[in-house]
Amino acid sequence: MSQSEGKPKRRRYELWILGLLIALVCGLLIDYGTSYRSGVEFCPQTFAMRSFDYKKMSITGWIARGIHYQDHDNFVGNTILADKWITAPPERQWDLVSENSSWNGSFTNDQCDARFFVNALQKVVFDKTAKANKNVWIIWSEKHPNCAKEFWPIAAEMARQQMYLALPDFMKFAKGLADEKNVDKFKADLEIAAVEALVRFAKADEATGNKSRALGRYKLAANINGNSLASLARDRLIAEGILEPTPAPPPENQPSDSDTTKDSSLSDSPGKP
Repeated sequence: MSQSEGKPKRRRYELWILGLLIALVCGLLIDYGTSYRSGVEFCPQTFAMRSFDYKKMSITGWIARGIHYQDHDNFVGNTILADKWITAPPERQWDLVSENSSWNGSFTNDQCDARFFVNALQKVVFDKTAKANKNVWIIWSEKHPNCAKEFWPIAAEMARQQMYLALPDFMKFAKGLADEKNVDKFKADLEIAAVEALVRFAKADEATGNKSRALGRYKLAANINGNSLASLARDRLIAEGILEPTPAPPPENQPSDSDTTKDSSLSDSPGKP
């Protein structure tokens, strides 16, 4: 083969390589241009909310820019914590409320369940006196302070168990049930409703194989003074070896250990013949 015949083939090969490189660079540029992602997270320990954004390239999976966070200072949860309706434990977890992508817009999945609770928390109503919108739950808490002391800790514990799907109905139930003149009944009914929801969701977790989350929800249900379902939760934890079974009381006609010890000490003590 002459040199003149080999040059066109080499040239075509070089053009193919150049075309592929150009396509790769264009693809990476497009990928980078659509890599922006943002969203909102909620912390059930403190009721805080924050925004985040970062750049992640879809094709390569590379993180082009690290995550940047921005706290929501005006979120109603900050007021709930500041007014001491809830107490924040030392640990922190952040649950997704929403996430957006510059490629396909807003998207949600089962990891964004916190949005249901957050949306319920942010409900506002127009205050004619203040001539401005005011948060419904701040108004309710100020109007029913004793009921709020019972409601918010339970709601917070449910949120920490990621009971976000159950919380909107639980909140409506509490709002309609609130009675400052009969707080004990409010507390009892509230605890029963909480235990019923926890056990229902724990059973669903077991059915789907999420045993660890199910046990966490059973633990919370067992610690609440609810109905017979709280006993069911305790029995489930005992079966897993997490709780010790409560010892049965001795029969009425059988002396207790203290009585036996007392009789033994009396028989061993010296006495008159």
